[in-house]
Amino acid sequence: MKYKSLFSRTLTLSAIVFLLSFPLLAQDGGVGIGTTNPQATLHIKGTSFPGGSGTRTLLDENFDSYTVEQESDMQGVGCFTEGWEVDPILEVPGTYVCDNCRDNMLHINSNSPGFPRNCSQDATAIVRFASTPTETTIAISYDFRLQVYQTPDRLWVYLHNETTDQQVAVLATYQGSAQSRVDGRYSETQTVVPGNDYSIRFHYKAMDGWGATIDNVLVTEEAETAPASFVFRLEDGSEGVGRVLTAGDDKGNASWKPLGSPRPSNDSSTLSENSSRGNNENQDQVILDLQATINDQEAVFESQSKKIQTLEEKLLP
Repeated sequence: MKYKSLFSRTLTLSAIVFLLSFPLLAQDGGVGIGTTNPQATLHIKGTSFPGGSGTRTLLDENFDSYTVEQESDMQGVGCFTEGWEVDPILEVPGTYVCDNCRDNMLHINSNSPGFPRNCSQDATAIVRFASTPTETTIAISYDFRLQVYQTPDRLWVYLHNETTDQQVAVLATYQGSAQSRVDGRYSETQTVVPGNDYSIRFHYKAMDGWGATIDNVLVTEEAETAPASFVFRLEDGSEGVGRVLTAGDDKGNASWKPLGSPRPSNDSSTLSENSSRGNNENQDQVILDLQATINDQEAVFESQSKKIQTLEEKLLP
């Protein structure tokens, strides 16, 4: 039991000496943090990122490449559109085009040629988010125009949760008096469930009416782009926003100072050649002393290893 206790204490001491000594310095005497190949007395390597938040776009639809997805119930003969369509501005009646509509737009028309008119439209266009929300609040905007022929003409806009297949909000309901127009730009925020899929649905219903257009559908959220990450942090009580690490004397003692702070009277911007040489010599001496300490510890380790080997030989049958 005596030999076993001595063996355990000796082995533990040897392991501690070995683990504490060798990782401190590379072969050239430099200390590396984040690198195994330091190029200076102290070499810190990593990547800093200040973090922050920014606008993340979930949907940006101007209908240049949108393929119509809809639920439609069209009745009658001769309707100018088969439910919702994507049409260029030159193929849409000028009175139907919303003020900020450009190039292609989402368009529906319940008019028909001849008399008596015989067209009934009840169609819902589905515009799905390109990305799922990561926050609980989103901003929605779009441009629209409803050209009303008679009072039953309507345009509803919904926010639909595609994950749960539920309508979660009525964004707007548009209607007007006979032979009038309702147009403008919608811009509001809505609450959502992060990670769920969503769509905006445009529901138009009219019988022997005129039509409606939609363009510039935009959905965004304010999201954290990435958490802050820094390579170096020094907390000594003098740190603060906009401060810089500044030497307080010619010996290298430093603290955080406001940018543009005056230097102490004993601080010199240019060191003499002798002072510079002395500093270099001091640094070299420190490295030599540390290397000598490691050499001594290596010798101790080697001596203790031999003692351990002798003890093992005595303990083995």
